[in-house]
Amino acid sequence: MKDHALRLAFCFFVLGFALFHFADNVADPDLWGHVLFGQRMIRMKTIERADPFSWTAPGAPWINHEVLAEVALGGVHQLAGGTGILFLKLFIGMLTFWIALRMGSELLAWPWRAVAWVIGFIAAVEIAFGFAARPQIFSALGLAVLLWMLRRVYAGRIRWAFALPLLFAAWINTHGGALAGLLVLGTSFAAVSAEALLKRRGALETRTLVPLGLAVALSAAALLVNPWGWRLPAWLVESVRWVRPEIHEWNPARLDLDRLPFFTLAGLSLAAFAFSRRRREPWEAAVVGILAVMAFRHVRHTPLFSIAALSFIPPHVADLVHRLRPHVTRLETCMTNAKLQRAAVPLFALAGAGCILAAGTLHKECAWTMEVPRDTYPVSAVRFMQE
Repeated sequence: MKDHALRLAFCFFVLGFALFHFADNVADPDLWGHVLFGQRMIRMKTIERADPFSWTAPGAPWINHEVLAEVALGGVHQLAGGTGILFLKLFIGMLTFWIALRMGSELLAWPWRAVAWVIGFIAAVEIAFGFAARPQIFSALGLAVLLWMLRRVYAGRIRWAFALPLLFAAWINTHGGALAGLLVLGTSFAAVSAEALLKRRGALETRTLVPLGLAVALSAAALLVNPWGWRLPAWLVESVRWVRPEIHEWNPARLDLDRLPFFTLAGLSLAAFAFSRRRREPWEAAVVGILAVMAFRHVRHTPLFSIAALSFIPPHVADLVHRLRPHVTRLETCMTNAKLQRAAVPLFALAGAGCILAAGTLHKECAWTMEVPRDTYPVSAVRFMQE
């Protein structure tokens, strides 16, 4: 009973901590546009292909790669205002976090499952960094779902492979992060194919790779299922090549306090795949590796890397912790002390409750709705003009 209560209190604290970070309600500078575009599509019942807002180039061709996301944001705002948008992003954030955490812990039993929850505590900060109220939150969820599906496919449940094209058909109409998803899919397929060719123990059978390869090809073709056809993926590829040093999130990740969770996860990932005695799935290591490269190049990809790290590295980190046990016997004795554990239960419970309370109150003038920061934008001046 004591262990069960400690477990529940600790998990409650980690979930409360994640909720606090995902509940940030500062409005993104582009949120107004996403809401406006979505509501125009709902009202006009059509997708605009020419720019109706440009002063210098009215009627210029407009390729919108965030149609479904903007319809969702605009529709939710129409129904429930800023509160609806906040709860939409909160739901997507917690769902993304939970999928990754479940994947990271499903191969572990307690007490070793606690390692996954500790990694989740670290990852929640970096994943939430990418969860401003904007269309890219749907790409984070799309990646988590993709990794969940791939684990089942590579475990031999090939029928899941033919759900992949449906995922990409929806994803390409929601956010341009579908390109990153396709890169992850292609990287994972290349890794399992190489493993099969080398006939490594535990590799997929060659005949299994044929339907899997077909599913990958169909997923790539699914990117063409959008109002602009091939022009949308081509535009996305071209946009990725743009150099945007003036935008913080398109700059390389730097070792500072803000990115400390990312660098911590990167170090744990390197140690986990390098020194774990558990079987290392090449496709998992390849996916974490390619997303790490993307994250080091562009800060905006650190949340995607963190989702993959949380999904894949906990079993290997648990193995490393197990190997270190003989060197930390005094610490283990202290942590398993009955009095200390009894004291930890209410402390974790109070900390979790505090995080939930802070999620709706800390640094917020209006709880549970979107806010525009007064220290960045002329909120009072705009209100004065409105009056």
